[in-house]
Amino acid sequence: MDVSFAADQVRLELRNAGFQEFEPGRRGFLVEGDPNGGWVIVICHAGLPWARKRRDRDLRRYRDILAAAGFTVTDSPWVPGSLRVTLPQPDFDI
Repeated sequence: MDVSFAADQVRLELRNAGFQEFEPGRRGFLVEGDPNGGWVIVICHAGLPWARKRRDRDLRRYRDILAAAGFTVTDSPWVPGSLRVTLPQPDFDI
């Protein structure tokens, strides 16, 4: 899987849903590809230390949006509060 392409697709879906990318002091998403694992990690930065509930709510919304767009979305086993996202596998009729 081309993780750069997958990361771009995830960013596009989240932006189209009205979410902003993370910047210091602002809540937002961060998407990073893992070339060795073949997946993309999606993290929601709260922006402010007391905004944990908003972060958790946004992360649930990210999951719903990405799953509806056809991505495979699971919780990361190593990074709490983050999602592991892969592109859908194409169906081949042989």
